[in-house]
Amino acid sequence: MANRMEGRLAYGIDVPRPLLETQFPPLLLLTLVENAVKHGIEPRIGAGRICIEAERIVRATDIAVAVRIIDNGVGLSRSPGHGLGLRNVREQLALRYGDRAALSLVSSTESGTTACIQIPLERFGAI
Repeated sequence: MANRMEGRLAYGIDVPRPLLETQFPPLLLLTLVENAVKHGIEPRIGAGRICIEAERIVRATDIAVAVRIIDNGVGLSRSPGHGLGLRNVREQLALRYGDRAALSLVSSTESGTTACIQIPLERFGAI
């Protein structure tokens, strides 16, 4: 994607070493990164940035990993969270994890969009 954007896209990955070995459904991340490029960075004037971050979190009922895809694009101009890609992500989360997983979106024209997926860690072994 960075090549296709001809130098307009920079990216970073900030994942603590112990979480690098954690299994995570990869196509979910791909969908969210593609959304960040298509809806956030491409319409932006000038260069944009996408960062993938992950952290281990303790919830009331289990231990989870939260993965965030953060862009500094134009934000979602339509009502966020109702596209085909996002619907597919939500369906995959529901099929794999039931109500123990979540997808959230926060977006503004000033700061871009953050998509966050939370999934339980014990499915693959807690870290």
